[in-house]
Amino acid sequence: MKSNTYFIGVDGGGSSCRVRLEDQHGKLLATASSGPANIMRNADVAEASIRQACAQAIEQSGLDIALEQIVLCAGLAGANIAGASPAHTARNRAQSYWQNKQ
Repeated sequence: MKSNTYFIGVDGGGSSCRVRLEDQHGKLLATASSGPANIMRNADVAEASIRQACAQAIEQSGLDIALEQIVLCAGLAGANIAGASPAHTARNRAQSYWQNKQ
């Protein structure tokens, strides 16, 4: 089992998504960016942008990082709109349900 913890910070804006990958000591390992991440405009595009930027940062780090080692914190455009969080949470629960059924 891998014991290191890595942190990804997501700045998900309306026109682009930027991520920063750091180790447990706060050392910057990589940065990456991708497309828009406004969860109220288009949740599918936002999710794809976030996943893409995170994957790029992990790849750029050159490290073998497992999902279980990552702590992620995100600030997302549209999240301040009433109904954004419940809608996004419900969408993720539905996806998790179907992924676990396969």
